[in-house]
Amino acid sequence: MLERGGARTAVIETARASGLLLAEPSVQTALAAHSYGSGQLIAAALDAGATEIVLGLGGSAMTDGGAGALRALGLEIYDRLGNPIPLGGAELVLARKLDASGLDPRLQAVELRIAADVQNPLHGPEGAARIFGAQKGADLAALDLLDDGLRRWAGLIEAATGKDVNVPGAGAAGGFPSGFLGFTGARLESGFSLVAELTGLDAELDQADLVITGEGAMDAQSEYGKAPLAVADRAHARGLPVVVIAGKITLGPQQLAAHGVEAAVSLLDLAGSPEEAFAQAAKYVAWATQQALEGA
Repeated sequence: MLERGGARTAVIETARASGLLLAEPSVQTALAAHSYGSGQLIAAALDAGATEIVLGLGGSAMTDGGAGALRALGLEIYDRLGNPIPLGGAELVLARKLDASGLDPRLQAVELRIAADVQNPLHGPEGAARIFGAQKGADLAALDLLDDGLRRWAGLIEAATGKDVNVPGAGAAGGFPSGFLGFTGARLESGFSLVAELTGLDAELDQADLVITGEGAMDAQSEYGKAPLAVADRAHARGLPVVVIAGKITLGPQQLAAHGVEAAVSLLDLAGSPEEAFAQAAKYVAWATQQALEGA
């Protein structure tokens, strides 16, 4: 729990309870995974007296629109016979009625901030299932089922709350934000900007002489708001030299230079194979850093 400005801030990484680190990608994982555990973490934060909850998204295993998390917090979801539907993204196609009368009232008093960098809508061709489902193990049939479920989920939320939740960003982390956008006062924010605020990044950059940033793969996706190049942009704006250390780099020198990167080294280039890079990561990071600093 962070104490800042009179607020008690809980930071929850949803992947800790609902992430791919906990389940191997497979068709069954893609269909059955749910966010109930993330809802339990939110409940624990409320019990601990949080007045602000920051939800970090990414690395999710589920595509359930946050339905599981809301069920952990008191939402009921019924099928056409009036029975509760099972947990899991694929089960949303069975949903016919939502009952929010038992939803934890503390959700209306707490400030919910959802950190997400992707701008995908909840469902449709660019939605959570179609764009991210395959990396969770979904095949074409599973993608159809999951997208149909998210479409039904959005319709039920709109019928219950009057809110359209098929909005940019709602497709992050298997559509996790959608239910909270519908039933609470949650707001979507740039994940990087929110983390920068919480960590005091700007103040640290103001005192820096050099910035080292990096990630597993510095590729085309890195230019769409991801943290490493966002850090580089802020450093570049201050005239600070920036070096990149990454597992793999597919961006060209001109693309990197546009973000103020003066030197970049790939661990894969040094190690020769992903297996060697993983096995001796510390050695190659040190070696890459030395090379990058010499080239900056």
